[in-house]
Amino acid sequence: MNKIGIYNVGFLVCSVWWLLCAAGCKQPGDTKWQFAPDMADAPTPKAQFAPISPPDHAVAMGAFLYAENAIEAEKQISNPYAWVFSSPPHARIFFKQGSELYADFCQHCHGPKGRGEGTMTDVFPRTPDLTVEGYRKRGDGFFFHTITFGGALMPSLGHALSYDERYKIVLYLRQLMAERIVAEEDEQSSEAGAMDTELRGADSGPDKQDKALQAAPEAEEGSGALP
Repeated sequence: MNKIGIYNVGFLVCSVWWLLCAAGCKQPGDTKWQFAPDMADAPTPKAQFAPISPPDHAVAMGAFLYAENAIEAEKQISNPYAWVFSSPPHARIFFKQGSELYADFCQHCHGPKGRGEGTMTDVFPRTPDLTVEGYRKRGDGFFFHTITFGGALMPSLGHALSYDERYKIVLYLRQLMAERIVAEEDEQSSEAGAMDTELRGADSGPDKQDKALQAAPEAEEGSGALP
């Protein structure tokens, strides 16, 4: 190997060594050498900060579009699990799941029967009775929207419950409403039966008294004819 070749090899080795040293000598905050720095050094959200806001009016693929308020949601949203009411085996499964979710997220304020008898009434105002006729007439979208975004004092639970879980809670609310209707009907039947029995007793009282009065003179006459 001639001198020129030796010089070339030496220059190549020194160049590689210099490049390696330069690549390894980083200052705090420096970024590494990159082929496409514009893409790698784009602004990224830190773990402790909120993500970068999307462009205005952007809608994610498959996103669920919410109504402006619960009244509008009542008109636009229907429960995709409403069919379970016609399938008792499935209904029992869905109601069980809904009851467990209700117990975890709702019962402490709304009570086990949805009538506002929760354990938080000592600290917060009593919640409304969700089983009364006014709420029975509300659509499922009303309750779904309220669970998602909360109310005057009710916190929003959209971040804690999936779509399916919220719908299952609504199903369980319908079950509580149905139980309230059955309880009211039983109570009305009991009151009607008690009233009917009372009326029958009132009607039978004079009859018995009249018969006793009619029988009394005969007995007196008969007793007078005895020797």
